[in-house]
Amino acid sequence: MYLSALFSISCIISVKFSTTITAYALTYGALEYEIVESKTDINEKYIVITGCDKNVDKITIPDEINGLPVRVILGNESEGAFNGCNKLRSITLPNSLRQFGASDNHHLAIKGCSSLEEINVIPSENGYKPDNDDFIYARENGVLLSLYLGNKAQHYSSVVLYPPGKKDALYTTPNNISAVFYNAFTDNPYLETLVFSNDVTLIYSDVIRNCSQLKSITVLGSSPWIFLAFINEPSSYTGVIRGFKDSYISEYADSYGYKFEAIEKGDINGDGIVGVEDAQIALVEYTKTIVGIEGQLNKDQISIADVNNDDTFSVEDAQLILLFYTKKTVTRNDITWDDLLNHLLKAVVLANE
Repeated sequence: MYLSALFSISCIISVKFSTTITAYALTYGALEYEIVESKTDINEKYIVITGCDKNVDKITIPDEINGLPVRVILGNESEGAFNGCNKLRSITLPNSLRQFGASDNHHLAIKGCSSLEEINVIPSENGYKPDNDDFIYARENGVLLSLYLGNKAQHYSSVVLYPPGKKDALYTTPNNISAVFYNAFTDNPYLETLVFSNDVTLIYSDVIRNCSQLKSITVLGSSPWIFLAFINEPSSYTGVIRGFKDSYISEYADSYGYKFEAIEKGDINGDGIVGVEDAQIALVEYTKTIVGIEGQLNKDQISIADVNNDDTFSVEDAQLILLFYTKKTVTRNDITWDDLLNHLLKAVVLANE
């Protein structure tokens, strides 16, 4: 089943394009492009973006050029549309695009784009909708995603490409994104903490490549399927793998010799810090439960959120998380959960005497 799933998602992001292209380069502003004839329909032609002016710092790709839709951004082992554009900070794509780089190596389209901070996607001016309800590219916070629009069970919405020049130290994959694709995190020297949300059920191989400052990888899902090693050179990673105690990811970390840390009580978002955001997540989740709305936390996260260990998840847990953060981070007390809960228990006893 998993091999079938791997083939399916590759087919989603691959497209049925011909390699027969015009023999001469064309230009559109700072872009170079070629015209390609479809393999399946001799009357269908489309645009492949093949190059870009190396001096531009921002580029917007139109949804069509001279009446032909822009479908592909070239990227393979030997050449890529934006390769060597080290001044490029922003790329904006049309949602008519069907392929960005190679189907399983999207980073090959942007080799050497060390300054690239964001990849955006804008709606087509012509109201383009994808054929067969398959997928569209999208973005969230400058990160390229593919959103699957069909209804086949073994297809996935994915994190496709994290810009190599994006300067955020922490990144958490969006909710409702279930896969992280090959080489999604490549050549970024700023990322320190990476969190796979509990919606991630599939992590491909070589997801992380040459991210020199990465120190912490957290997997919030209880049992995502990992296709081989998700770090390009497993022995090069000296940071920590964080997950739930006795989970699949703890076994995975052990099999590769990584340092493993169980997620601390109260650290609901898995970023390694019990903080204000965790208290907010707990409060939102509790509010949903009392009004009958399905929450987004999995059972392991709910267990982590039950900081007072009373086997229930309540507003009190959110308040305790905030108190723990205040004492440990704001007032810099070296406190543990046992210290805090015992102190509060003593205070209750004294108040009742």
